[in-house]
Amino acid sequence: MEIREIRKNNLNTLLVNYDSKERFAEALGIKASYLYQLLTGLRPISEKTARKFEAALRLPHNWLDQEVDTWQITNITEPSDQYAKGKFIYTKQDIDLINKFNLLMPDQKTHFYMVIAQTVEKNEEDFKKLKQIYGDKT
Repeated sequence: MEIREIRKNNLNTLLVNYDSKERFAEALGIKASYLYQLLTGLRPISEKTARKFEAALRLPHNWLDQEVDTWQITNITEPSDQYAKGKFIYTKQDIDLINKFNLLMPDQKTHFYMVIAQTVEKNEEDFKKLKQIYGDKT
C-alpha cells in the first residue's frame, strides 16, 4: 500500500476518537474543510503535515506512516451491556478501549497480547487450585 493511502487510512482511524470532524480538525490545528480533503484523499498528507499531526495528537513519530492493524467497529449506535441477536453489543468503555488499542504500534500490540496470555495462564492456574480446594462447586 502506498504511503498516501496508509496516511489517509490512519487519519480516518483516528477520527473515531472524536465527536465530530470539526473537533478532530481543531485537535489537528486545521480547518474542517481541509480535513475533509485529507480524509477523502482529495489532497495527500505530506511528510511535514503527517509529523505535525502526530505532534498535535501526541502520537509516536512516524505513526501515520505505519500500516496499523485496525479493527473497525461499525453500526454501534448505543452502548449496551446486553447480548442482542447473538451478537455482543459493546459498552462505551469497550469502544473506548478498542479505539485506544487501534492506536498502538504493532510491537506494542504484541507486548499487550503477551501480557494478556500470561494473565490468562495465571488465572487458569489459580482456578485449578480453587477447584482442587472446593471441588466442582466453583
